[in-house]
Amino acid sequence: MKPRALDYVRARSIDHAIELLSTGADARVLAGGQSMMPAINMRLASPDVLIDIGRIDELRSIEVGSHLRIGAAVTQAEVAGHPDVLHRWPMLTAAIAQIGQPPIRNRGTVCGSLAHNDPQAELPAVAVALEAVVTSQSRRGTRSIPADEFFRGTFTTSLEDDEIVTAVDFPEPALGQGWAFQEFSQQPGDLATAGAAVVLNRREAAANRVVVFGVGVGPTRATLIEEAIRYTTDPSLDPQLVDRWGATLSPFDDAHASAHTKVQHAKQIVVRAVAEARGRMS
Repeated sequence: MKPRALDYVRARSIDHAIELLSTGADARVLAGGQSMMPAINMRLASPDVLIDIGRIDELRSIEVGSHLRIGAAVTQAEVAGHPDVLHRWPMLTAAIAQIGQPPIRNRGTVCGSLAHNDPQAELPAVAVALEAVVTSQSRRGTRSIPADEFFRGTFTTSLEDDEIVTAVDFPEPALGQGWAFQEFSQQPGDLATAGAAVVLNRREAAANRVVVFGVGVGPTRATLIEEAIRYTTDPSLDPQLVDRWGATLSPFDDAHASAHTKVQHAKQIVVRAVAEARGRMS
């Protein structure tokens, strides 16, 4: 299947991209294209205008300081290959390693994955687990949107039609923090059947985050698990607790796995990920 005819415009700047989005036409933003182009080719998306922001210099930077700022045109491979990211934000590197195959990571962008919000995608879950903040921009100005508020549903975010994501910020991980990222897929490179991103903090148990993906409409916090592990240092989880939490999930059957199978994988992954994160705590 091929896409219907559309206009392609390479944006010269952020302001130019915002101007193009504000014309009233059905326009979509393209960064790396690894999510958008398949959707267009299969006519799951049929925009009138495709706005390419991939060559805007302002969006091509990685800034490392008290936080990590990733511009909207920075590829996943560039982030994973950055030495400071590997050392200080290892969960992000671990998650990127699970995304598709190298050609996908060489073109796909971190911010593009967040804006697309595929329920089976790794990076939205990592953004919630690490308490990232998405920056968006429109003619009305700039917004900073916590990841907890950014993801709204399947392929849906809190972005307005005339907004573009310009960057995402990941705060510095807390001292003593333990982390784990795990997923199950039918074979390497496939979309995840289920996965989990876990952050545990010995000094501030209320900051614990257990985020699952592949079993809902986007990244979903396992609040029942989070609450239970606030009050124990036991690396194992009560099986009855895990079963109660699993009963709260409501994934859909698809061509790769039944809803029941997805829940079983999610339960197993969460148990392993929590234990792994506890093992990394200091």
